[in-house]
Amino acid sequence: MQKTHYSSFSITSNSTDNSQNNASLKGKISALESLMYEVADSVEIHRKEYQSLKQLKDEFEAILSSKTEDMLKTLQNELIHLDDEMKREVGYQLAENSRIQTQLTHLKGEKTALAIKLNELHLRISNLEVQVGNHEQN
Repeated sequence: MQKTHYSSFSITSNSTDNSQNNASLKGKISALESLMYEVADSVEIHRKEYQSLKQLKDEFEAILSSKTEDMLKTLQNELIHLDDEMKREVGYQLAENSRIQTQLTHLKGEKTALAIKLNELHLRISNLEVQVGNHEQN
């Protein structure tokens, strides 16, 4: 930045030099004021754009937060539903296993009883064959 020294300015200078300096100084001040207004307008435009972008960002964050919460609640509800369904199905399976186990035990008992009956019948047949054989010999 260049410093201007007015020490060389003479009070006794003629009026034309003074008016030229005033016009030149007024022109520079006017140009600076114009530049200052342009910069201020530009800053204001950028400030408004920043505020608009910030507002959009906040809105998007709120929307995403809301959607995330909704999705989390949905997934939690789905998990609870699946857990309940799984417990119910496990209960059904345990009941079915118990029923089948009871039937299996009953069938094993019947098999054993039938095996005993079959052995008794084989023994009776053998006895009858022996009796028939003895009876034919007499």
